Amino acid sequence: MLIEFLPLAVRGRWMARLAVVATVAAPLALFAGAYVAPLSEGWRILLFAACALSTLTFMLRFLLPESARWLATRGRLAKASAIVARFERAAKHPYREPAPLLGDATTSATQAGAFWARLALAAFINIALVCATLGFIAWLPTFFTAEGKDLPDALIVSSLITAGAPVGAFIGMLIIDAFERKWSAAVSAIAAAALAISYVLAPTSLLLVPGFLTVVAIYAYGAIALTSYMPELFATSVRMRAIGAAITAGRLVAIALPSLIVVIYQTYGQAGVVALVATTFLMLALALTLFGARTRGRSLD
Repeated sequence: MLIEFLPLAVRGRWMARLAVVATVAAPLALFAGAYVAPLSEGWRILLFAACALSTLTFMLRFLLPESARWLATRGRLAKASAIVARFERAAKHPYREPAPLLGDATTSATQAGAFWARLALAAFINIALVCATLGFIAWLPTFFTAEGKDLPDALIVSSLITAGAPVGAFIGMLIIDAFERKWSAAVSAIAAAALAISYVLAPTSLLLVPGFLTVVAIYAYGAIALTSYMPELFATSVRMRAIGAAITAGRLVAIALPSLIVVIYQTYGQAGVVALVATTFLMLALALTLFGARTRGRSLD
């Protein structure tokens, strides 16, 4: 929804800010689990909390405006104009004509061949993050309990490592407008791969620091590549459907990933799981370098 309402000049920055807020959930959930999960009805309490927050989200949805663009494309111009006028009345700064954009990416963004190539890249961006979060970060408590830690201790250590999530998203927010996002996404993917390898090579007693830094790099990548870069690959007329298809590809991988992780972990241990994540990030960095489109300051409409 933010993609629909935010102007191009600030869209990436605010999407990254959203990522900072969202990623606080990862360490917070593990901290809650460390103290609630061991209770006799702990799992019920945790699921009830998720259900209650989901219900609240559903209720808050009715306070959100509809997309003026969506209404206009369906001929409901009066409602679209009313929403635009509402935003104009709330604006703190007068409207200024935007600076000229570089080039015209409309043709390359909408023609069939370019569209499918960008969709494949967007799907790969999602798949890489799914492999890192659901294939590595989500399994940290399991890895630690397999090494002899009891569940509360494993959850606390995992939450300390996962606290790198909002830090990484914050770093992504700071650099999102400083460089071409294609290259920022590629560099963050390489950094995540390198730090994941350093995590595997570190002594067991010193896993906290490289683990924390690995999570920082993974979520910096998420804020840059997934949240800010991916939406800019598509023209507005196809953007939401293309993003939905790319996210679906990631979720399909998420269905099969746990079974794959079990096999890899049983055969090669945690090093095998990290190797999968690192290899995925390196392949993505190569794909971004070879096929990623430059989007900074370029219009798709």
